[in-house]
Amino acid sequence: MMQTGVLMSRHTWMGVGGPADYFYAAPNLAELQGFLRENKLPAFTLGGGSNLIVRDGGVEGVVIKLSGAEFRQIRVLPDMIVCGGGTPNPLLKPVLLANETGGLEFLCGIPGTLGGAVRSNAGSFGGSVSDFLLWVKAVDGRGRLKEIPATELGLQYRKSDFPGDWIIIELALRRDYRPRGQVAETLATQKQKRYSSQPCNARSAGCVFKNPPGADPAGKLIEDAGCKGMRVGGAVVSSLHANYIINDGKAMAMDVEKLTRLVEARVHEAFGIRLLREAIFMGRE
Repeated sequence: MMQTGVLMSRHTWMGVGGPADYFYAAPNLAELQGFLRENKLPAFTLGGGSNLIVRDGGVEGVVIKLSGAEFRQIRVLPDMIVCGGGTPNPLLKPVLLANETGGLEFLCGIPGTLGGAVRSNAGSFGGSVSDFLLWVKAVDGRGRLKEIPATELGLQYRKSDFPGDWIIIELALRRDYRPRGQVAETLATQKQKRYSSQPCNARSAGCVFKNPPGADPAGKLIEDAGCKGMRVGGAVVSSLHANYIINDGKAMAMDVEKLTRLVEARVHEAFGIRLLREAIFMGRE
């Protein structure tokens, strides 16, 4: 189904962003392939919108979202879990518990979808998608189906070499056996740590910056540079974790981006380090 003028603020965790020229909710693979074969517009695939800041001018072309149930299916096999690319990460939790599968607990607390997690090689608590990913199935910009082993995706810290116009429709994650009680304990411990150290109930895009190699984590650098509590309009550097910028309910995308640039400048001035963004800024000014 194609719509026009859909506000991206409704589809991002930060809650900012202007309208997409066109918004296509793909109901299944066959229709997605047909759409891609016929579409001549620039296209952007939206996952869960958890690390995305869309600018106030909106998005040129068409935003594609995997909305059909086909893209959210989870199949448990003896040595792997096969998931649709549109599967929300938290849906893994009951699957891990029911099937005594460990190691993937870190994914359950990361907002967004598994397809997006693969593209950014998401991670936390010392784990990353690249530690468990076996293969992905994707369609390219012309709707052709591909299967790619994880070793060919160039997965690195919070990045991959995944082509920008390809859409992840399915992926496989390795299963590691762990007793159900141990999985439950790990999930509970990680949840407690996350809620005590991150602004989980605020509107944000997660960590704004990557941790620079060979230096303190980005959050500590930002805090030591005196940025906690800095504000531009409705955008505020979190007082709980300085690598989060939160929307107090009145922020516009321009507030978030201006504050991001101010933090970058302050850290560079204080420590000579240029922070790289983990959050994705896109769209028209």
